[in-house]
Amino acid sequence: MTLVKSDPWEVYTSGRVNVFWGYAIGDARPGGTLKGGGVDSSLDRIPDIDPATGLPDSNSQGTIKKMRVRSGFVPNVLTVGARRKMGQSTLKAQLSLWGTLETVGQRKFANVLADFREGYLEASGNWGTFTGGRFGSLFSRGITTTDFLYGHGYGVGFWGGAGTYSPGPTAGLIGFGVLANSFSPGLMYTTPNLGGVKLAVGVFDPVNLPGSWEVTRTARPEFELTYDLSAAQNFFKLHLYVNGAYQKVYSGRENETVRGVGGGFRTEVGSFRLGAGGHYGKGLGLYYALEGSEADTPGQGKPFRTADGYSIFAQYVLGKVDLNAAFGQSRIHLLDMDLLPENAESHPIKTQTGISAGVVYHVNESLHLDVDYLRGMFRWYAGAKQDVNYINAGVTLTW
Repeated sequence: MTLVKSDPWEVYTSGRVNVFWGYAIGDARPGGTLKGGGVDSSLDRIPDIDPATGLPDSNSQGTIKKMRVRSGFVPNVLTVGARRKMGQSTLKAQLSLWGTLETVGQRKFANVLADFREGYLEASGNWGTFTGGRFGSLFSRGITTTDFLYGHGYGVGFWGGAGTYSPGPTAGLIGFGVLANSFSPGLMYTTPNLGGVKLAVGVFDPVNLPGSWEVTRTARPEFELTYDLSAAQNFFKLHLYVNGAYQKVYSGRENETVRGVGGGFRTEVGSFRLGAGGHYGKGLGLYYALEGSEADTPGQGKPFRTADGYSIFAQYVLGKVDLNAAFGQSRIHLLDMDLLPENAESHPIKTQTGISAGVVYHVNESLHLDVDYLRGMFRWYAGAKQDVNYINAGVTLTW
């Protein structure tokens, strides 16, 4: 939406406001020393009743039931930007604030903190595009975009638990075969379109991994190679992508390498859309690329476990209605040290599997109504399991 246009400048805005009702029901997190993954139920666990005593059974797994009113996969967003022409090139500056409805730990007296999610400069022309500032990084960008387009762009999906919950956007299918990219400070160059092929290369501010490898000494390179094809007046579209990241992390004189690759596709044939992708690497985490968690490293100075995942999304557009369905699974693979008898009781999560479905009704180009469902299934190597169902409904207004 253009706010002001006066040659050579144009000032514009975009954004969204949304609200969703959500209900979660299922198993509490299993007890013991399980590492990583699952839904935190430390505050919400409802214990089973011991039939012999009629009292709560402290040894049972128990259940959870939770109702929330909160933000969606993309929360409230306000974007403001300015651009101008300079010969055959365009200069742009854009800022975006993201903010959730809910506060920390459901404490209503706490302030809602705005998230300065984007702030970057961009110059583009027939020579390509240069971007500098804070913006979406490249590794795992393709599958995150697919989740937004064909899955949860106007919905919720997974929203975890409330035991140690910090506010933030809900997760869609992230954590279930989708490893989300992140917004990071960086510098990036994207080539011009060369017969449908584009290459983006960037260097980003490094991230450390709290609790294990907490020192960085060099920046993080990332890349994404894409190919786009459209035919029959856009009746058929195809988008292919492959991306990757690499970063060294340190603990004293020891070092390890965080690395990952990902790839996938999106295609549209008439009213049908299909997208799929996967990732593989070490030190990646379960939810966000280069997250670092107890699921992928046993602790300080220990090597990384291998993580991988895959997901598939399908959408059918029926007039103003989108019918969405998705499946995905993330996996953590054991190290040799995990197989030692003394470590048998502290195995990490093995798989996180998600199945989702949703219906979005676009009343017009600005108003969007959503109902969606996600079942999260969590399995640990030690044999424990947890299943949680999420039902969500809400409305999003965009401009």
